[in-house]
Amino acid sequence: MKIEVVKITLFDSSKPLKGFAEVIVDNWKIPEWRILRYGNRSPIVKCPQLFRKDPETHEITIKNLIQMPDEELKPIADAILEAYRLELLKFQDNVAADEPQTTVTFKRTEEFKQNG
Repeated sequence: MKIEVVKITLFDSSKPLKGFAEVIVDNWKIPEWRILRYGNRSPIVKCPQLFRKDPETHEITIKNLIQMPDEELKPIADAILEAYRLELLKFQDNVAADEPQTTVTFKRTEEFKQNG
């Protein structure tokens, strides 16, 4: 399985959502992977989800858009977490801009630069 993290969007927030990742898995482009961190625990990756709010009852339903076995999810989550770690290091100027090319590329959002 070929995995390429093409974009990491970071959020400077006290909430658990720390960012989004866009990933290409083989020939599939899958946006909106969520990077979450609860307190001092290690960050985790969650599959893209669909949120719907019923206009009458205001009840919110959440549905995972992707269902996959753990053995297929783990390498994707590992690639996203490594990209997230490297992006945090880059943001802190700990990684040279001319680092060797990898399958991971990054893009910081203007929103994060302003809030960071």
